[in-house]
Amino acid sequence: MLCSIGAALVGLIVSILWLVLLAGNFGIVFVGPLLAVNLYNAMWGIHEVSYSILVAGASLMASIEYWRGRRRGIYLHILAIFTLLPALSLAFEAVAILVVSLAILATMAAYLRAKPALIITALSLGLTFASFFYQQMGPEVGKYGTECVPIENCFGPLLGAGYPLQYMVNTPGITDPTSLDAEDKFRLVPLALDTLFYFAIAYSSYTLIRHYRARGKSQEGDG
Repeated sequence: MLCSIGAALVGLIVSILWLVLLAGNFGIVFVGPLLAVNLYNAMWGIHEVSYSILVAGASLMASIEYWRGRRRGIYLHILAIFTLLPALSLAFEAVAILVVSLAILATMAAYLRAKPALIITALSLGLTFASFFYQQMGPEVGKYGTECVPIENCFGPLLGAGYPLQYMVNTPGITDPTSLDAEDKFRLVPLALDTLFYFAIAYSSYTLIRHYRARGKSQEGDG
């Protein structure tokens, strides 16, 4: 029940936040007694409202299927997670919403007895994105300016996110050096390697759990 409610809330929260962003960026001008709206802004607004409806709808449908205990909810939830990805452009704090959604997917996949590969993949992706919140300065070094004397003083450690490899690194001179956002360097290879790292941990844990469960059942049978 909690996972069903959580899946619905994730979609609704993202949808509401997206609409709030839309309202803040939508250009409306009063020209005398008339209301003037830029055509580009109007088309963009229709697109963004449609996206918000898609996010909320996919999450609500997955939630309903979860409530009914149907495996179809897993596939709807996967669709909902894909629709959540553009929301990362709102703010990278939205990664937390994606992590929660992946955790719900892994939990419900296990509960509904889905294939182990799906459970392990969802769990490993969730851990990979959760490692985004492990941020530290360095070990990568970058150039912070060009007018330093000596020039070596322009170089310093960069803020990076991800574990064990940093898949997001700050771009000094373009963004705030103390935070990360969509304009910073995103590295696909370290992200893939981190995912493989967590996949190996999740798979090993799953194998051990199955081994000890089978061993416990065999001991009960012998007893």
